[in-house]
Amino acid sequence: MLPNDPPTPPAGSATTIRIRLLVELELTSDDARSSTPRIEEAVDTALSTLPDTVPDIRGTTVSVLGPPHITSSVRGVFDLNSRELVVDGAAARLTPREAAVLAYLVQRRDDAVSREELRDALDDADGSLGPRAVDVILSRLRAKLPWLPAPLVTVRGVGYRYEPSAQFVVIDVWP
Repeated sequence: MLPNDPPTPPAGSATTIRIRLLVELELTSDDARSSTPRIEEAVDTALSTLPDTVPDIRGTTVSVLGPPHITSSVRGVFDLNSRELVVDGAAARLTPREAAVLAYLVQRRDDAVSREELRDALDDADGSLGPRAVDVILSRLRAKLPWLPAPLVTVRGVGYRYEPSAQFVVIDVWP
């Protein structure tokens, strides 16, 4: 079992299955007034691709984020729960320390976080982190998030800060 894996339920107990479905639709101004049928069609198409072992979930609630007339150019998605990063449609490999730093900054959005605080947040039981390790980790994260405005910025004399933008979506921990 990996650290992020959910606990195994006892035999005979009910199991909850969570499926995250991201559907991107490009709508014209005429479509925006009647987008519900297209959204339902897209959800039906996506559900038809799931394996037969997944129960029918058409009765669940589907919510649409944001007004349908706004076009978004999302370049990156970070899942706080699984600590997975997708950039420009492809999975980006994060080291455990990169994932920890990104999660720490994202959870403190718009707050400046010192290098010392970030270093304390990392697991350094073996004492392998050097004095500039946080700077190196941030440099590698920035290389994986190559758009402007950058979601990770340096706060001179303090440390680093995560600045939310329409290009970078963070999926929060599910209850």
